[in-house]
Amino acid sequence: MKFADNLTGSQVPEWHGKYLDYKYGKKKLHQYQLKLEAFKNNSNANLRSASLLEVKKFFIQDFIEDWIIPSQIIKCNDFYLHLLNFANLKLNILNDQLAIYNSKVNFHNNIDYGTTTSTNLPDYYFHKHNNNTLIKQFLSDEKLLPSWPKNLNPIKLFSKFSMGKETFKINTTSNAMGAINGSGEDDEDDEQLPICNPNWERKLLINSILNHLMYLQLIKSYRDINVTGFRKMIKKFDKICNTNELPTFKSYMFKNYSIFKHSNYTEDKDPLSKMETILENWLLNDLSNSNTTNAIANKKQINILIRNIKLKSSIDENIIHKNNTVILQMFLSGLLLGVSVILITYTLYLSITSNKDSHIHKALFPIWGGCYMVLLIILLFLFDCFIWHRFNINYKFIIFNKIYSKNGTNSFNNDFATTNIPENLYFLSFLIIITSIFSVLSFFNDSLTPYGQFYIMVIFIIIFLPNFKFAPPYFNKIINTKKKIIISLIRLCLSGLYPVEFIDFFLGDIVCSLTYSIADIALLKCIIETRYDETFICSSSNLVSMGILSCLPSYWRFMQCIRRYLDSNDWFPHLLNAVKYLFGMAYNGSLSAYRLSHHSPKRKPIFIVMASLNSMYTSIWDIMLDWSLLQSSDLDSLNNKNKNFLLRNDLYFAGNRNWKDGSYSKWGKSVYYFAMIFDIVIRFQWIVYAIAPQTIQQSAVTSFVLATTEVIRRFIWVIFRVENEHVANVQLLRVVGDSPLPYPIEMKRKVSNTNSTSQLDNETANEITNNSNDSESNSLLTNITTNTSIKNYISNNHKITNELTTSIPTPIDRPYHTIIRRKTYMMDGLSKSIPWAHTSDFQLPRIIPSNFTTTTTTTNSGLSINNNSDLENDPLSTTTSINEDN
Repeated sequence: MKFADNLTGSQVPEWHGKYLDYKYGKKKLHQYQLKLEAFKNNSNANLRSASLLEVKKFFIQDFIEDWIIPSQIIKCNDFYLHLLNFANLKLNILNDQLAIYNSKVNFHNNIDYGTTTSTNLPDYYFHKHNNNTLIKQFLSDEKLLPSWPKNLNPIKLFSKFSMGKETFKINTTSNAMGAINGSGEDDEDDEQLPICNPNWERKLLINSILNHLMYLQLIKSYRDINVTGFRKMIKKFDKICNTNELPTFKSYMFKNYSIFKHSNYTEDKDPLSKMETILENWLLNDLSNSNTTNAIANKKQINILIRNIKLKSSIDENIIHKNNTVILQMFLSGLLLGVSVILITYTLYLSITSNKDSHIHKALFPIWGGCYMVLLIILLFLFDCFIWHRFNINYKFIIFNKIYSKNGTNSFNNDFATTNIPENLYFLSFLIIITSIFSVLSFFNDSLTPYGQFYIMVIFIIIFLPNFKFAPPYFNKIINTKKKIIISLIRLCLSGLYPVEFIDFFLGDIVCSLTYSIADIALLKCIIETRYDETFICSSSNLVSMGILSCLPSYWRFMQCIRRYLDSNDWFPHLLNAVKYLFGMAYNGSLSAYRLSHHSPKRKPIFIVMASLNSMYTSIWDIMLDWSLLQSSDLDSLNNKNKNFLLRNDLYFAGNRNWKDGSYSKWGKSVYYFAMIFDIVIRFQWIVYAIAPQTIQQSAVTSFVLATTEVIRRFIWVIFRVENEHVANVQLLRVVGDSPLPYPIEMKRKVSNTNSTSQLDNETANEITNNSNDSESNSLLTNITTNTSIKNYISNNHKITNELTTSIPTPIDRPYHTIIRRKTYMMDGLSKSIPWAHTSDFQLPRIIPSNFTTTTTTTNSGLSINNNSDLENDPLSTTTSINEDN
């Protein structure tokens, strides 16, 4: 594999702009090669006066002194030190957490032996839990424990009425413990206190330490791949220019820049390796339950977890086995889907060609069509995942909060076998083939019974029974996926009782496009309860329940928006989003009333008004907030105009940028224009019900076609919505989520961790904190510019002819943007007071709270924390930010 491809595959997507721009460097070297050939052939008269030595010195100055060092090395080194400093800070916090855990364990062990001991921990750490704690703990672990909104108190609610703050601040003084203890409120003056449950606290600590261990692997990969890239780049330069700069370059780098020095350290001196050793010792010595009979088994399990995290553990025969499994799964999926398409197409043909008053057209077609819609939207979602995978968009982290490096290097290489798409498609193909077989039997016999009942029983067994007898191969691989979907559906149906997470509103948005299928539940009930010759009364023109069920998805999303507002006090975007779903309920309700009135002229104007308001509101929200498009004057940190008309600066689906000017191709940008037009057109599909003849309006085929176009619109919406979130994560360098911690971390304590044997020496800790304080804090917010204090790489200056500087393009500036406000076409003035919604909404739990201030302390692990840690502005102290959307 070429190194350029290896570098691209090994990049953490959210840190894309912080890596060596290897491809641009190769372009520059190619320009030098052409100039040297022109010089040697004397084809350019302007170059004849320059000596070959002058040409080489100019290339050295232009490439190494003016580009490699000030533009690339400083960027990578500063960002590496920033990551290292933040890892150091998180390690200190974990050290304090572990010290509290050890103190509690020692205290209870001494009580068991009949001795008394004293501890400096507050009494509330030793509260006994009541009998229903295990039930609460189970519900909390599955995220099914209802909680009271944080700010439901009216006085508190309106006293903190605000707009655009960070809206999902989970204060880790309570974290999950707040839910277990009771209400889940998060008062500054009344913090939730943990109960005494050592096993559960141990589980939280293990997850947090493993999470941090994965984060260290990301940093190590970032460092090593960049150092290798710089070495290869200079080696290519020497080969093309016939110089010998590599030894001088390496000597200079290892002397002046930490990213090179640390990569050359042995494991006993490398700060990342030391941190890894400390974390592994904590897991094996402090958290392995060494006092129990299962200590050996626990250590083996922890060793397996650690080994799976290590990058080199994935380079073995398991990769070949997984690839072979994926090939088999994709083959079987294609075979089953091919047969299913033939059967489903046949049922659709029978439905379209049947008499409009027949049982097939009135009953079977809508019922089985609703099942087809559900399966179609799931299939399209898997296709969305494949598109994100191909365009290197970290959808796993955005949607499922999966860390990118969890599976080792095979995940870094963007391997299709690690996406879980094949096994999910394999499972879905069985659902589709089963649905198609039962639907064909039902159409053949012109009856919904008994095939409908058998179909429901089979689907129930496949979905809800994890390991049923005669299950097809590999079905055990998706047990966790089925469990998450079921839990998410329960949380969606009980919207308002739970804090809203990404998967909750994301699933709610998808369900909003399945009103056709949900309304068919009422139709199914009517058909079962009605005689065969009376099923004509089962239609949207006679059933009020169908209209009520069609409003249900918008109601769920409305309750989620209200819950988000009560948890955050931020009226934007939550209350405005709630209004949008009120319009959605009004639209579906007015459409149902219009149908129930048998298309009465009195109801038609109300329906048109409600439908128009809903379509305009949702179309603007889709394009401007969910996709961040329609931007005409968005400025970056260098005050550069947005080059993409009515779009944004970063377009991942527009293909590669032009390496000289950073522009996208017209064909690439046309994808976004098409998506905007298509979204608006489908949002106004209700016009068919308003102007078409009644024979078309009342046709089941019309409803099925419009429902299909809505599912396709949602498929496109999902693609660009997740891409927009990925753009925010790249801008804010979000790459890893933080696991909740069992204890408060704001409180000042002095507790020693006596069981931790591996310590990081103070010299290394001081190197991390001192090097990071001065340099990288500013470089993360603005583009790295030429550092005038850099020691000249060439000792003597030479006069170079002006002709040598022509046709060598300057590097493309891709600075890190501090996204504060967005300026959009039609709303430039209003946007000055509206933050970019999706950069501050739906934060996942953070290990370091925004109001946490540290003091200069040194733990027994040898790590020091500075006084002025501005954690609230740290782009790495938060995780995925998601805007509440359509």
